[in-house]
Amino acid sequence: MADDTFSPDALPTAEELSRAAGIEVDAEDGSRVTFGSLVEGQKTIVVFIRHFHCCVCQDFITQLGGVREEALHAAGISLLVIGCGERSVIPEYRETTGYKYPIYADPTKQLYVTLGMTKRTLAATPKGEERKGYVRTGYLQYAIRGALQGPLSHPLSYIKAGDIQQLGGEFVFEPGMNCTFVSRMKHTADHMDVKDLMAKAGVEYP
Repeated sequence: MADDTFSPDALPTAEELSRAAGIEVDAEDGSRVTFGSLVEGQKTIVVFIRHFHCCVCQDFITQLGGVREEALHAAGISLLVIGCGERSVIPEYRETTGYKYPIYADPTKQLYVTLGMTKRTLAATPKGEERKGYVRTGYLQYAIRGALQGPLSHPLSYIKAGDIQQLGGEFVFEPGMNCTFVSRMKHTADHMDVKDLMAKAGVEYP
């Protein structure tokens, strides 16, 4: 998908899914695995975040971490997160968010682009649009927090955290690399609310 054909909810084509399956991502332990190996065998919720130092995404991931393991197991679903920075930032990201499920890195953003996350922006929630439930403060407060915990206190990890204009999204895959649901971000605070994502995937929440 090119930038001029960006869609927040169009399902990837068979060709795009085939290409995505072969793209390698970095695991936290330094190994490289194909995206297909992560999602082909089991129903899977995949969340693509922005850069690892995005405070808005951090609040979303903290909330996502509240999904119970028993609920995922009962639904036969796995849950994973992919960021566009380097894998070396993942341990710090876990410490910040308290997130316990698998996290991978796609620093080349090849997977992001292949799955249609081609829109790049720093825009916040548009005027008149209701803020998502995970958004705890205003844009200015997030900017201050981001500066304090990013370039001012962790400059080395900040430069490895990923493209600050990259947007993410939420995907649901059925076994066999079959994508059944997509919600791509349109601005920097546009992750799907966790309760709605879990309802769409068939997972009890909270």
